[in-house]
Amino acid sequence: MKNSKYPKELARSETTSRRQYDLEKIKVNQSKDIELLQKKGIFTFANAYPYIFDALAFVCTNYATEQWSDNGNIRDVIERQNNDTETHYKTVLKLDTFMDMALNGHNEYRHNLLNQLYKLIANPEKKVLPFTENNYIITEPVRIDLILKDKTRLSENELKQLSNLYDKRENGQKISRKLEFIIIEFYKPLFESLFQKNKNGKLGKNYIQVPKALHAKIKNTVEEIINTGFFIDTDLEEEKVPLYVSEVRAIFLYFALHDNRIGNYITIDAIHFAESCFPGDVKIKYKKQIDIVLGKNDTVYKKYISKANGLKIRTKIIKTIITLKQMGKNGKMDGGQFIPVELDETKVKYNHKSHEFRINVLRPKNYAFPIFNPNDIQ
Repeated sequence: MKNSKYPKELARSETTSRRQYDLEKIKVNQSKDIELLQKKGIFTFANAYPYIFDALAFVCTNYATEQWSDNGNIRDVIERQNNDTETHYKTVLKLDTFMDMALNGHNEYRHNLLNQLYKLIANPEKKVLPFTENNYIITEPVRIDLILKDKTRLSENELKQLSNLYDKRENGQKISRKLEFIIIEFYKPLFESLFQKNKNGKLGKNYIQVPKALHAKIKNTVEEIINTGFFIDTDLEEEKVPLYVSEVRAIFLYFALHDNRIGNYITIDAIHFAESCFPGDVKIKYKKQIDIVLGKNDTVYKKYISKANGLKIRTKIIKTIITLKQMGKNGKMDGGQFIPVELDETKVKYNHKSHEFRINVLRPKNYAFPIFNPNDIQ
């Protein structure tokens, strides 16, 4: 089974919260309206399009140099690679091929993915994205167009019908004609590392190796754990800390970005980690500071998380590690690097004084996935 290279720049964007942007230092291209930067929706990027990004990572990994014949005209599967005037790559795929790349057979989520595509077509979402060093651009991470079987685009009326599908759930009227192709334009800086040659002369730099359709596999495993009552009658369940698909994905990407593959444990800055994956748990304390020499009053601030929130996040880390190991047992991590599957869920420590999480790492050459007992958690 083919795997995917997931760009680290994309992973960083997914795990960067609005409060981590320094508005005073950001230089924004394509917009003079600074008020746009204050709108939460512009910054909210984390877990915005996980199925779509998984499919795009797969096509960039496996079809970067492939071509196809369009009525005798040879076209690249991924266009605009050598066009510096374009901010987005472009690919045209059969809709069923795209669905396989995104879901890998988990067609129970096909309706969710289609609704997300319909939503993006009807209401394209702009985000603040990295453009060059210390410069950002306000643009759509992805642009979607769906093509019907007769090679025509959707009419304005059909787009309204699709819009009703996601706005009113099942009450919208479905279009009668069959969708066959999808055209996707996707923002270059988030994916361009996959088209760069590494030290071995092969394509792909600065990436995390992940299994195909990562999000669909995480979602399926989380649902299985919940439906089978995996944590019932254990300390983990008694702590009343729910397991969410989006949080499992965020923790996976964050740990993969911060594990240097050296040593017997990983130390994580709890404030930065919480701000990246659980921004609502980070509080800010403001304090007046007087400079006697200059005669000025300044306001300084300090970010912190409560001990209760720190322990809650520790439980989420433990549950995530167990979830990813369950994925490994079920063959759903095949093709991915074992981060953080090599982490030891029984030894996750939280130091509230130093605001650090420390997780032991298991790095034997032939690591076997064990049978888990949640009561072994320390």
